[in-house]
Amino acid sequence: MSRKQDISALRCPVTLSPLQYASAAMLAGINRAIALGEVQTRESQTVSEPLEDALVNSDETLLFPLRGGVICLLAAEAVEIAEHWPPTADG
Repeated sequence: MSRKQDISALRCPVTLSPLQYASAAMLAGINRAIALGEVQTRESQTVSEPLEDALVNSDETLLFPLRGGVICLLAAEAVEIAEHWPPTADG
């Protein structure tokens, strides 16, 4: 999916809040945590592949990956990012 496509009608399947593209800084931070093996889906599956792009809900607690340009809006595949974003001074 190109960032030029309109996603204004998409909603988080968990919170029903609007979705937006994750920032480059957020993707970089989450990808660092993925490289360390620290990121899991809501169903406790370890995320092993870096994210090329993602959507995030409005309160920046859930991230939905884009895989091969396709948005994965399955609640089980969402990544809870609170412990990885925003970055802390030590991480």
